[in-house]
Amino acid sequence: MKKLLFLTVPIAIVSAFLIFTSVSQASAPNLKLSTTSTSGNVQLVVSGALANNNVLLYYHQTDGSSHLQYLGKTDSAGAYTVIIKAGEYNITPSDSVHVIINKQSSNSVTWPISTSSNGAIALSPTSVVLKVGQSTNLTVSNTGNKILYLLNNSNPQIANINILGQQITVLANSFGQTVATVCTLGTTSNCASTYITIQNSGAQVLTFSQSNLTVAAGQHSLVSILNAQSTANYSILNNSNPRVISASLQGTVIDLKALANNGSASLTVCSADLSSCGIINAQVGNISSTALTFSQTNPNFLIGQSVNISLNGGSSYNVSTNSNSAVVQASITNSNQLTLVGQGTGSATITVCASNGNCGSLTATVSYATSGPITLSQNNLWLRAGQAISITVSGGSRPYSLSNASTKAQTIFQTNLQNNILTINGIKAGSGTIDVCSAGGACTQLAVLVNGLSSNKQLSFSNNNLKLKVGSSAQVSIYGNGGYYLSSSNGQDVASIKLTGAKLDISAQKAGTANALICQSGGQCQTLYLTVSANNSSNQPLSFSQNNPIISVGQNLSITLSGGLSSNYYLSANSNPTIVKAQVSSSQLSLSGKTTGSAVLTICSATNSCASLAVKINSSSNQSATKSSSNSQQSVKNQAQAMLVAIAHQSQLISSSNLNSILSAVQTPRSSAQEQLTDQKYLAKYLKNTNLTNTDKDNLTYFITYGTKDALKLGAGERAGVIGSYLEAYGHLPTTTANWSDVLKIANGRWPGATSPQAISEAKSEFIKVYNRPADMNNSHDANAITLIAYGLRPLKRNLHSEEQAIRTFKSVYEHAPVNSLAWNIVRAIAYSGASR
Repeated sequence: MKKLLFLTVPIAIVSAFLIFTSVSQASAPNLKLSTTSTSGNVQLVVSGALANNNVLLYYHQTDGSSHLQYLGKTDSAGAYTVIIKAGEYNITPSDSVHVIINKQSSNSVTWPISTSSNGAIALSPTSVVLKVGQSTNLTVSNTGNKILYLLNNSNPQIANINILGQQITVLANSFGQTVATVCTLGTTSNCASTYITIQNSGAQVLTFSQSNLTVAAGQHSLVSILNAQSTANYSILNNSNPRVISASLQGTVIDLKALANNGSASLTVCSADLSSCGIINAQVGNISSTALTFSQTNPNFLIGQSVNISLNGGSSYNVSTNSNSAVVQASITNSNQLTLVGQGTGSATITVCASNGNCGSLTATVSYATSGPITLSQNNLWLRAGQAISITVSGGSRPYSLSNASTKAQTIFQTNLQNNILTINGIKAGSGTIDVCSAGGACTQLAVLVNGLSSNKQLSFSNNNLKLKVGSSAQVSIYGNGGYYLSSSNGQDVASIKLTGAKLDISAQKAGTANALICQSGGQCQTLYLTVSANNSSNQPLSFSQNNPIISVGQNLSITLSGGLSSNYYLSANSNPTIVKAQVSSSQLSLSGKTTGSAVLTICSATNSCASLAVKINSSSNQSATKSSSNSQQSVKNQAQAMLVAIAHQSQLISSSNLNSILSAVQTPRSSAQEQLTDQKYLAKYLKNTNLTNTDKDNLTYFITYGTKDALKLGAGERAGVIGSYLEAYGHLPTTTANWSDVLKIANGRWPGATSPQAISEAKSEFIKVYNRPADMNNSHDANAITLIAYGLRPLKRNLHSEEQAIRTFKSVYEHAPVNSLAWNIVRAIAYSGASR
């Protein structure tokens, strides 16, 4: 922590000086106060201090807040004198003040006169903890009628602070602390302050046994840090009202004492490196005499079993302490219910407190079941309303039974247990739990989430493995339930990652790797990975010793490669390897004509600088070569015909909805969990505004989950992408055998049987954007590109180098990464069609 950080913060965090800075060995300064001939003015005289050092005045304002005010500097003799005008700082009458010079406090002196006020103001909240990139609004109240203004933002590089009327907006910029001070117009004394702490985006929020509590006048109350790290040191960085409630910290326990009969205070507690912070709000008030009681005081239960205990005497309960969380997991549910779950054998003492300050304790004992543990094939179940899923119960001893399902849970899902098969039927949107127990007493908990929509949405990205160059940027779309937030990020110096709504704006800053953990409402999270490489804009372009070579069938040719800041090269793509054989060795490209035709070769250097070479192969008088070419072409035709026959059979299999036959064809067992994941992750976005029958929906689920014999080379995500390409091309999802035949043709790189004039027209428009010219449909390469863009045909054999180069080309044309089916169709056209500008 830099020392400079604390030179402008209020007195409420003076204790932080003692933690983060060393104390000077200089002698303490002397302070004297006296009234002047001018009514209300005070003369302040300092002596015995170090020469040429800042003088800071410590005082309380009438609103109860504490402040450090810079006055000036001592002279060469270590003295300082100033006249403070009446009401200038709105100092509390008869309060003790002192000065701090070179981190040394003077003697305390009572303020000699009263101050004046023109309407008290107050900020709420008085303490704020944010992560970098977060924002919040504060409310300012004013009993007077004067306009409010922002007097000071003590550390503006930490946060942007703006005031509009009675609302203050705080935007966290960087790690550190600052203070916002608001005053009434025309004065610098009638003011209020809020203390703002900014953590890194991956920082942890501290949790406490009580974060909102009441302390009786003259009494103590203890608050524990629940998620404290054993290696961390904690301190109280700010107390907004130390004259009302004093606070001290020993280890991970904060001792609060009420010094006044009423009032409130807000405390900011942080680790030494500000990696974990939290706020405690406390007020002084009367403590109810009603004791906190439990419906059970000494419960005994088994590992895996849960017990619900009702609470009485107060409200807003919290678990204050748990002596052994390895034995019992304790939490507050349904506002007035303590839920205990057995984790291991032994005993634990649980203390629960109410917001009015009342606390009570119970002792829970957990033991082994007599017949061993019980297990479920799934412990966390997601399903749709109206859907039924069966799971298997094993272990323990039979018969099995169900218990502890709340009334609310019974309205969300229904259960049916037959022997060791438990069937869950979704009723309506919501979540709940139920205990499954064996005859020997062992229990385990099943958590059930029912989504009232057609499917649950798993969080995903339009691209979760980005590759950028320094200085470039990209935007990634997020898909899921909504309510997204950036949980943590690594490599902030490598790339700037900002979240706006359902979009991530990413700017590459230096070479390296970075990642960001993005979460959504409901708690599901996914990690976005990013690689940034050096900007090679200064590279010499890769070039060939001969451009557009023409050779005959059977003829060989060697071409020298140069440029690209490298002497090592590789063949990235060959649009037609049946036409020409191409090999790269060091800086030599070897060509061998195979059959008549043309091909486009993409050659790249080790620094990923690439260039394309058009090669034409003429006919040869060599009859054996002609015969070989004819045989090769016939073989290709035979393979294509066999593929079409297989596609016809497999499309009938999918459209028949015969799951057993589908599973037999791909030789895999059924997985309800994988089918459910397919519905959640892929089908949700396709089924919006559709009128499909349940059978048609099942066919989609089966195809994406299990595939067909000739679609197994594609993963589930890529098969889902094929469905997206079909929907993009034809405007509807597949329902008939003919539809499924075209889906399988797209998946296997074959032209579909049905024509979509609209898709072709759109493809021609996109072709012009990419190649800066209209497509020539008499040119086989251009025709290939149009078909790839229109229908999204998948290549029979992928070339990742070509695809990477195609993605770079796409970004340069469209100025964003490919994020939908049409965009990826265009990428494949660039990579595999052979079309060129």
